[in-house]
Amino acid sequence: MPLSMPWMVLLLTSCNGTTTIKEVNDEPEITMLSPKNGASIEEGTEITFDAVVDDDDHPDTITVRWESDQDGVLHEALATEDGHSTFTYDLLSPNIHGITVTAIDPDGATGNDYHLITVTDVADPPTVTWNHPTGGDTGVEGEEFTFSVVVGDLQDDLNMLQVLLTSDVDGDFCIAPPDMVGLAECSAVLSVGQHTLTA
Repeated sequence: MPLSMPWMVLLLTSCNGTTTIKEVNDEPEITMLSPKNGASIEEGTEITFDAVVDDDDHPDTITVRWESDQDGVLHEALATEDGHSTFTYDLLSPNIHGITVTAIDPDGATGNDYHLITVTDVADPPTVTWNHPTGGDTGVEGEEFTFSVVVGDLQDDLNMLQVLLTSDVDGDFCIAPPDMVGLAECSAVLSVGQHTLTA
């Protein structure tokens, strides 16, 4: 059985009676399989992006570009031999994202698909680093000892934080608000003995 060609043709007749055959390039078709339209995903989750391309004219040379209307271009590469474009990504910002996947053939013809997804914000815990004591320090019975920590928070203002210092022997002994650079200090008298401190 003879093979049928996938090209469209235009038959153009000139004044002298000759016929010209012109091949017409079809636009590639692409379907987004993942993520699903309307999906809600927590920030930091690894998302699988997958799409399948259909282009009989250029089956092995289709470039696929993935874009977010919030974060820009996420990925660009040739589709695989079976027509798929697949990658994983976990850095989408918390937001409502319009995800567009575009197939581009060597002649510049394009096809695209579009899904809307929501990336929800996840609370990041603050960080705490001890300045003083650093371990192994000693104090004098009945005298105040200075305690110092540095805190950081990627989501909340530092002036909204409170630092609670706790001893495994004496319990909670100090609440210190950090300054603009995250430094929190206080002085307290602890009982005689070895203490494990927590901030």
